[in-house]
Amino acid sequence: MKTIKLGNCFMLFFTAAFVAWLGVVSAKAEDVRSAVSAGQKAPAFQAQTIYGQTVNFPGDYKGKVVLLDFWATWCGPCRRELPNVVATYQKFHAYGFDAVSVSLDEPQNGPALLQFIRENQMTWPQIYDGRYWKAAVAVEYGIKAIPCPVLVDGDTGVIIAQGADAVGEELPLLVEKNLTAKGRKLPGLGPYNPNAPGKLTIVINQQTITAWRTGQLESAEKEAKAEHKPIAWIASSAQYLDGIGQISAGGSRGASLHALYALRDRAVLVFEDGETENHKVPPLVDNAIHTPDPHWNVPVVVLLNPDATQVLAKVLYEPDFVKRAQALANALGEAEAKMNIAPGAR
Repeated sequence: MKTIKLGNCFMLFFTAAFVAWLGVVSAKAEDVRSAVSAGQKAPAFQAQTIYGQTVNFPGDYKGKVVLLDFWATWCGPCRRELPNVVATYQKFHAYGFDAVSVSLDEPQNGPALLQFIRENQMTWPQIYDGRYWKAAVAVEYGIKAIPCPVLVDGDTGVIIAQGADAVGEELPLLVEKNLTAKGRKLPGLGPYNPNAPGKLTIVINQQTITAWRTGQLESAEKEAKAEHKPIAWIASSAQYLDGIGQISAGGSRGASLHALYALRDRAVLVFEDGETENHKVPPLVDNAIHTPDPHWNVPVVVLLNPDATQVLAKVLYEPDFVKRAQALANALGEAEAKMNIAPGAR
């Protein structure tokens, strides 16, 4: 058997470790996505959105944390990151988080871009000049790869994080941390209180509407069976309820209010009103919503049978008010047909 001296072992180990370290450094170097970095001032610019609005960045975002997001519809990683950006925006927008997107889409792709942002609830300003990699703002920021998020403190104009440091789970954590530093009261209802009223009372259009809390599914089932109505499970953001059923003034979500109002007489309403109640969501509802945590995602209405054992219909959020109303009506009609409820019976 060949003997290796201890010194040689050490040198072999050191060499291997050094090579591995170089590989990590090299990988990080290759991930540089822009010419700007954390701690620098974000280059100021003025640009027109696709709807003709003027964005003065970062001057328009005093008091906020703002994401400048470089992306394109042709970019696969951008598409995969988009749900995270949308969810973060929906969770924190009412509390001081904003976003501005800069599209690196190719010339003549404007109509397709418009359709894409509408379908994916990208409701923040979108800048697009059709210059592909030579887009004016992208050139100013020295963009080398996308997606390239640049998270900025709107008060100081200083870059908080950029590139790989501001994607995935890092993005909402950074937003939360920096909004908290600004003294913002962030969403969350605290621990679930089993002694709180079983029903939420919500006033919409001067009409009082009630909805069972998530934890009161058994009571909702009893009511649904007694009145032979489907259960409308309204999955939305807990940030818009104060824990006793009052809609927060900070930014009540129109889709949820519309669902509550449209279904008030024809379904038994169940509203997810507390983050820590999430474990009470039946698996079939989770499967219908396609997420383990529905609170911070696009609003969904899931219509169940009175026993809450079968999904009868599902409505995803439709930003257009008229289309949303029609989608709710169609889903309710589908659910009632499966329950053999005559149209217009209520």
